[in-house]
Amino acid sequence: MSKGPRMQPDQLERAVAELFRLNNYEVSGPLHVNDASVDLRAVPLGDPFAKPIFIEVTVEYVDNTKYGKDLTKYVACKERYPGCVFLIVSLEGFTQSVKGRAPADIELLTYAELAAKFEKFLPYQRAVLDEGSLADELKKLADVYEHPQFEQDGRLTEALVELDNWASNTSVSAGWLIVVGEYGTGKTALSQMMLRRLMAMNRADPSAPIPVRIELRDFTKQFDVSSLLHKFLDDNGLGHVPIHYFSSLISKGRIFLILDGYDEMAQYMHLLERRVCLEALARLGRDGAKGILTSRPNYFSEAEELHVLETLYSSLSEAGISAVEDYTAEAALDALFQRQFLERNERRLQDLDEEQTEALVRRKLGSDEERVSIVLGLLRKVSRPTDDGIRALGGKPVIISYLVELADLLANRDTAGRDASITEFGCFRLIVDQLMIRDRRRSPAMPVESRRLFLQRMAMRLSQADLAMYEEKDFMRLISEVFKNRIDRLPPSEREGERQTIYADLRSSATLTRVSVGGKEGWRFSHNSLREFLVVEYLLHCLSERKEPVI
Repeated sequence: MSKGPRMQPDQLERAVAELFRLNNYEVSGPLHVNDASVDLRAVPLGDPFAKPIFIEVTVEYVDNTKYGKDLTKYVACKERYPGCVFLIVSLEGFTQSVKGRAPADIELLTYAELAAKFEKFLPYQRAVLDEGSLADELKKLADVYEHPQFEQDGRLTEALVELDNWASNTSVSAGWLIVVGEYGTGKTALSQMMLRRLMAMNRADPSAPIPVRIELRDFTKQFDVSSLLHKFLDDNGLGHVPIHYFSSLISKGRIFLILDGYDEMAQYMHLLERRVCLEALARLGRDGAKGILTSRPNYFSEAEELHVLETLYSSLSEAGISAVEDYTAEAALDALFQRQFLERNERRLQDLDEEQTEALVRRKLGSDEERVSIVLGLLRKVSRPTDDGIRALGGKPVIISYLVELADLLANRDTAGRDASITEFGCFRLIVDQLMIRDRRRSPAMPVESRRLFLQRMAMRLSQADLAMYEEKDFMRLISEVFKNRIDRLPPSEREGERQTIYADLRSSATLTRVSVGGKEGWRFSHNSLREFLVVEYLLHCLSERKEPVI
């Protein structure tokens, strides 16, 4: 276990007092007991018959001389409070002689041993920081991670620094911050880095919040608070933690919640299921809990979700918002949610700029200049501006990772003299192929060919009809065309449900993003270059098959 800077005596005393307070003890001190000066006294709250615990705190290695001084304090406490507990906490430890001389009713503990007695999350802490597959994964990520930026009101800030400040700033009244970003901008990696950083802070300072990261994408069926928390505890070696105790830590703000992949959870569920799950998330956010929630953009603009998500904030006493009881007042709820949440506590995660992109590629590939050159060359070929002109497709961490993973294959093709110069079209094909594989992993029930055909047809219509976006009605119309055979095979009573299932899946395709234009909601391709590629790919396919394109 790595150690931080050595604590000073006053720091150690405060840390020990805080450990007891966090575990429902009333702590006082320093105090005098029969003319002996004792550092701390701790009494369990809620137990009128509990015996006090007297605590001596030292940064020294306790030898016989130091122990002799503490022994006089032990005698004084025992005379005044028979049956009390006397505890010596040392930062450095105790000599064998001291351990052998100490009476059975004197507890000798290092600070680490004391923390271990209280801290019920040590298995999770070790799994994140020390050993096992999760710790290994997070360490590898930290070794190559390129720190992204948030954009807020035209200003760029380093994302992890701002999240650290959010987690530690007790003056922030509203407890939730939503991190939005397009596919591949690194929302999941950001949440993983946040987990690792906050856990390291908690290890160094037990008063810091305990980070709890929950992947919402793992929940494809309706859940309640109990099942959500039970799954987290069971999956992370914390089955010994009582669910009510865990819930109390959340309500007290001792837990910092990191909820990743809201949009990936919501896509699997029907409207009523989403509402039940959102109500569960709302209950997690009551009584001053703090956390972050990641999602692709605009998933919070649907009226069906605004009603439920508002309870995440209206129940927070610090926010100064009275509870909303009339859930039929749709417009008032939407306005309240917009004012209290979207306008104040949302951060948009940016793609990497050119300098960051090169730094990430070099960090991942090390000193292999040949492969670095190949990947950077391919990224430059797809570095067209986005629709808003801010960042380029080649700056998406997911795209960079795909090409880095293919670096060996691309280098071998170069060496063999075959396809030594990959065209821009070929590069886009590599990227779209990988995005389709990503969608396939997420949704194995949807054939890759069907998804690709739908997106090609959608790209054709958006290109030729001068449409700013594809609204839900457009989506449903095209679904009925492309999936006609699949839908018609079902009984009439099941067809609309099937259309809704296909719609929920396709709208979350990695190449699409949700937008709001003129007060209406819809979807478009996250980059014009992806739309243009799919149009060309579709036309070439029709030409090779001697088929007339469907427009």
